[in-house]
Amino acid sequence: MRVAALLTLIMGLLGQSAAAPRDLLKRFAFEYPAQNLKLWLPPAYEPDARLARKYARKPTVSDPELVTLRVEYQSQKPPINPVVPLEADLLKVDPTLVNLRFTATVGIWRGKPVASARYQGFVQGEIGVYGRMVWLPLEPGTVVLNLFAEPTWESTMNQDWNIILANIEGPISEYSLRERAPRRWLAAKVLATLGCLVAFAGLVAILVRMSVAIGGAAVTVGVFIPVVPVGYAFLHLNECWRGLLAFFVGGGLLGVSVLLES
Repeated sequence: MRVAALLTLIMGLLGQSAAAPRDLLKRFAFEYPAQNLKLWLPPAYEPDARLARKYARKPTVSDPELVTLRVEYQSQKPPINPVVPLEADLLKVDPTLVNLRFTATVGIWRGKPVASARYQGFVQGEIGVYGRMVWLPLEPGTVVLNLFAEPTWESTMNQDWNIILANIEGPISEYSLRERAPRRWLAAKVLATLGCLVAFAGLVAILVRMSVAIGGAAVTVGVFIPVVPVGYAFLHLNECWRGLLAFFVGGGLLGVSVLLES
């Protein structure tokens, strides 16, 4: 009985978090720089004819709910550790909001921390709305969703919100090593450059020994196929050990630089 109850609970939780079937949703694409972003909305949504990236649920006699979605994107990536949004952050997304009351938090979206907020306010000082915002780490940097509706249609807004977050698609805007740790990135580049120089110096030393011993033709081959002088150095360790040592020290520095960048 306990096992059955546990399975029922798990299936119920999975059912609550499952995304709506894609064939029941409408897909919207974007132009550069967000050309890889794909938005999936319930079929009642239509794009606004006057404003880009604004979508509204079309009210009907049987389904009068009016819910509006605004999509904004920024080239700046969100912080690695997002902070709780402030009122100024909400107003950057929608400066027409006034008399704001909001609750902000940092939650988890697809395994990544994201800043989000619920708010109450007035659009252009006239229409009272409930709304939700989230700052997603999607290319081209940050994608901000702003979904709002009049208070009587809050339940429909929340239902649509879950569908949108479950189905939005796009490349995650990851931080590069240079952005995350500039000193570590610089150290890796310095080691890589130094490693190339040391390895090249060792290779030249071996090629000089080869030139003296067997002539210039073999040296020409060794310039384009480094394995040739390295093999020669192994066969003539007494004369070429210094060059071989420098070559492998340079290779080791290159390996360390790769580890720093990984």
